Amino acid sequence: GWAVKGEIDLDKDGKPDLIEHYTLGKYSSKDFLDKKTGQVRKRAFYKLGKKTHEEIDQDGDGKFERTVHFDELENPID
Repeated sequence: GWAVKGEIDLDKDGKPDLIEHYTLGKYSSKDFLDKKTGQVRKRAFYKLGKKTHEEIDQDGDGKFERTVHFDELENPID
């Protein structure tokens, strides 16, 4: 499929804070980066543009310790 990646610098410091991944014009995932290290601290996954789940690195060690799933209205269910 048609895939695109966009980097967003929300605080205008010259480094990306958010990386968005699109497939066929819809979000497939978003990476939220740590301001100090640039590592992914949270990754949100989407199906047909709706958020399905997130993986969270709570301690900054580069491993996702927590997963949160979402219902069809994008409300957390666990």
